[in-house]
Amino acid sequence: MIRLINKIKKYNFTDACRKITYFLAGYLGALIHLFRKIRFYFFTKCWVKNILGTVYFSTITLHIKIGRNATFYPAIVLEIAENATLSIGDNFTLSYGAVIACNRSVTIGNFVMIGEYSSVRDTTHNHEYSNVPYIKQGDTSEEIFIGNNVWIGRGSIILAGSVIEDGVIIGAHSVVKGHLKAYCMYAGAPLKMIRELLPVQNPV
Repeated sequence: MIRLINKIKKYNFTDACRKITYFLAGYLGALIHLFRKIRFYFFTKCWVKNILGTVYFSTITLHIKIGRNATFYPAIVLEIAENATLSIGDNFTLSYGAVIACNRSVTIGNFVMIGEYSSVRDTTHNHEYSNVPYIKQGDTSEEIFIGNNVWIGRGSIILAGSVIEDGVIIGAHSVVKGHLKAYCMYAGAPLKMIRELLPVQNPV
């Protein structure tokens, strides 16, 4: 008791209030985090370990799979069509404001990081005829595949039909369309291969 009184005496009234508020906020934060996890499960039937902010959903999804140790940062948008398939592996990170829009199929491997404000979209508007409004020409969907150990930089766009093999790094603000070779670094719009990524000779 004496130790507790001495500890309280170290703080003035304002500091004591700040300490108490901080203590209570920790419990409130834990409750909010639990609510986010329950809400995410309601929409996806997936239990995600770390949901650090609000995740926006377009609808309740039926075919979604998320592996262990996923982390979702605030202001993420998941536009997953009811019958679309989204499969995400273990140790996945989706950063602030990123969008995954899936009308057909998006597959993402293990240890993938997608930077803030990036967009992964398996659908685009058709645009064959200039005399018809593009919005009335319908959509085309193609599967997207992202392999293991991929790092997609901030503000990048992954377009429909793209295949990204294992170990690829994509620079910030890149536009990706096509097949990307494993263990290479790409960047730009249009996208160009920057260099190959060599393995460590004596990994720790």
